[in-house]
Amino acid sequence: MNDASFCAALLNHAAVTALVSNRIGLDQLKQGWGLPAVVYQIVSTNEQPYIGASSDTGQVVIRLQVNPLAATVDGVAAIHAAVRAAIQSQLAQVVDGHRLIHVEDGGRDKYDKDETSSTWTRASDYLLTVEAQTL
Repeated sequence: MNDASFCAALLNHAAVTALVSNRIGLDQLKQGWGLPAVVYQIVSTNEQPYIGASSDTGQVVIRLQVNPLAATVDGVAAIHAAVRAAIQSQLAQVVDGHRLIHVEDGGRDKYDKDETSSTWTRASDYLLTVEAQTL
């Protein structure tokens, strides 16, 4: 259990996969994957993971950045709505061995279009307060 597996488990939710299937990637998509999709990042200013070893307990705040990729702005908005619903539905639940105890909106970027691929995106941040569970 680590930051990446926690966030992957959080995003691998029916509300999200109904729109993007298995096209969810950490930092980048696999080559050849189509749209729509989600790329996510764990934003940190240091090398220390937010979630430490499985024996660690206590609360941490993870900054999760979600970047939906779609052919239209409406597609991006729909993915964001699904991600928000997925995260909120798991509040107070144990996800990948850790309890999600608080979710806060961390802000959104502007819509952006890649002119080469005609792909739209808009980054959105979530501040996730997570309580490590001893298993």
